[in-house]
Amino acid sequence: MNTSDEPLTSAKVLESVAGWLASASDWLWGLPLLYLLIGGGLYFTIYSRFTPFLYLWHGIQILRGKYSNPNDPGEINHFQALCSALSGTVGMGNITGVAVAVTQGGPGALFWMWVCALVGMATKFFTCSLAIMYRGRDHTGRVQGGPMYFIVEGLGTKWKPLAMAFCFFGLFGCLPMFQSNQLTAIVGEMFLKPNEWFVDSGNNVTTLGQGLFGVLLAVFVGAVILGGIQRIGKVAARLVPFMVVLYGGCALVILITHAGQIPEAFKLIFRDAFTGQAVTGGVLGAVISTGVRRAAFSNEAGMGTEAMAHGAAKTKEPIREGLVAMLGPMIDTLIVCTITGLVIINTGVWKKGVTMDRISKLKDGIVQYSKDTGSLPVSTKGLAQLTIVNDDSDNKEPYFEALHLKDSWGHPIEYGASGETDRNGFLLVSGGPDKTPGTPDDLTSEIDPRSYSGVMLIEKAYRIISPSVGPYLLLLCVLCFSFSSMIGFSYYVAKCGMFLFGPRARIPLILFYLAGIVVSAIVDLEYLINFLDIMFGMMAVPTILSTLLLSPRVMARAREYFATLGKRNSG
Repeated sequence: MNTSDEPLTSAKVLESVAGWLASASDWLWGLPLLYLLIGGGLYFTIYSRFTPFLYLWHGIQILRGKYSNPNDPGEINHFQALCSALSGTVGMGNITGVAVAVTQGGPGALFWMWVCALVGMATKFFTCSLAIMYRGRDHTGRVQGGPMYFIVEGLGTKWKPLAMAFCFFGLFGCLPMFQSNQLTAIVGEMFLKPNEWFVDSGNNVTTLGQGLFGVLLAVFVGAVILGGIQRIGKVAARLVPFMVVLYGGCALVILITHAGQIPEAFKLIFRDAFTGQAVTGGVLGAVISTGVRRAAFSNEAGMGTEAMAHGAAKTKEPIREGLVAMLGPMIDTLIVCTITGLVIINTGVWKKGVTMDRISKLKDGIVQYSKDTGSLPVSTKGLAQLTIVNDDSDNKEPYFEALHLKDSWGHPIEYGASGETDRNGFLLVSGGPDKTPGTPDDLTSEIDPRSYSGVMLIEKAYRIISPSVGPYLLLLCVLCFSFSSMIGFSYYVAKCGMFLFGPRARIPLILFYLAGIVVSAIVDLEYLINFLDIMFGMMAVPTILSTLLLSPRVMARAREYFATLGKRNSG
């Protein structure tokens, strides 16, 4: 019964539901998934006695096609299967995810991402071996692999409800809404706004501009995914190597210019991993939890998506595909995520900079304050590009101080009604005599390192390459990473949906997926993102549980394969 005098409105119900979803998401991605993913990965690592790690070079030989047979069952070769899996994992999580991990959990979170990747390699060996070992057939008789199939084929039909639960979670957890929404926002900030295309009087990208970009994105994604896993595999086999080399090359230039900071960066990562002093104030659990959560989003070991991609590989030997799958977390997390983390830490941007949307939210308050105090006029056009600094000044410094001619992102700062620059007229937000720190009326409370925008931190670092070219190189990387994720995840949504509804549902599922790209480019995902996080996280429960039950069969097959391989090599 509602005892409050205020009526129960739909907005309050929505806010209440959003609060519950946020709490549920935080709980799920805390200790439950920490124990499940790390605990499960440690079990697989120890149970296998590290044996699969000894055959990584053999996995590379398999990847290069040494043992390929075009007549084997499946739809794509080993390299295309790995690239298809990487197309989903090497995405925005490698850029924004790492930035969020470092700014929220501190540099030590990167260490726990490494731990997740190492145990995730063992997890992928087991799940992807099972994807080949217990392949099923869909309604058309075509062989298919993935957790839903090795649950039914390996554990028996009485376990089919667990397989259907996995597909239900995957149907929503693999939707591309976050990627589409973030990519649209990034293109708006870095491309549309500077060129004043599709922007309103408040310098915000219009709904029309967002919608057109969403439609354009859906058209390109649709052109690939309508061709099925074979076309996805071919595109991924070209796109993934290109974007990894491009991103790695740009990052290498930045790291070379800050080569002297690399040893100190590693010291900071290892020290903070066990102290949590850099950001979390000594709360070590927050560092570990942040690293685990971001690693799960990054390499997806144990989530089940990897098994769906590798289950389409042309091979009769399950252990070979398991060894190939182990290379995924190594490329995704140990290489790409490490590159991003070092760029953020070495350049120091993780301790600086603020999000553009945070600055925009402060605009009205700052303008009003300048009017109330009789300060110089403020240009609202340039205000959103000002650097706002939370100066540790015991709440005694004024709000307006001299600042450089350019902000932290290298943009020229305009001040004054005429838009002219004045060295003594730039804006700096710090403490103020009429403001109380830590209260809603304190403007500095809006500036919190934990709320920094991941991609804008990387964009700031990329300006070291070139203030004019660097951001566009990053934009190209972001476009490739996001596009690859969207084509990869489409296969998972279609596969989960067809297991539940049959092959005739493929086209409606693809249209549903593409509609999600367009809608999420326009709407605010505040009330939806936690639901998607929960669905994605729940995919790990059926995957890890069934893999634990079937792991003895994998090891029996692995011992047989490695013994045969040893005899062949010795002979």
